[in-house]
Amino acid sequence: MVRFCQVASSSAGTEEKIKAYLDIWVRFLVDNNVLWQVLMFEMTGGNRGLRAIRDADGDLELRAQWGTQPQADELDQIKRYYNLLSEEAKPFENIFLEGFQQGFFREGIRPIGVSQNLLFSISMVVFRHEALSGGTEPTWPEHFVQTFVRDFLHGMAEK
Repeated sequence: MVRFCQVASSSAGTEEKIKAYLDIWVRFLVDNNVLWQVLMFEMTGGNRGLRAIRDADGDLELRAQWGTQPQADELDQIKRYYNLLSEEAKPFENIFLEGFQQGFFREGIRPIGVSQNLLFSISMVVFRHEALSGGTEPTWPEHFVQTFVRDFLHGMAEK
């Protein structure tokens, strides 16, 4: 979190901040692959059909999409994990908000939603890559971040 906050508050440009943040994020996921998956899917109840919804005041409500709704004490524990994951994303959200305010992103972009979905998507790519490659490519995180950011920010379509 300290490193994420340092990147978000640095004087670097938006693209450089995104690359630096994602480099830290991808390396963290590679080093903590199983731990983070347990946190993401089991500790938040996702593997049991729980879905988190924030209301307009930012309060978190957990709803069971199938099965039974957990008791209040378990819901409180699960909410703590959701809030922990949300805190990991805050510095990245701030990078996107700042970039949007500075005109880096085009109009119509929802910076918070895009940043959150991007972090989750990258997590899934890292989890899948690790499963397929066994993490045997030492330059993979750096190459992935550079390529992903280039394609994500500048597009893949021939212009």
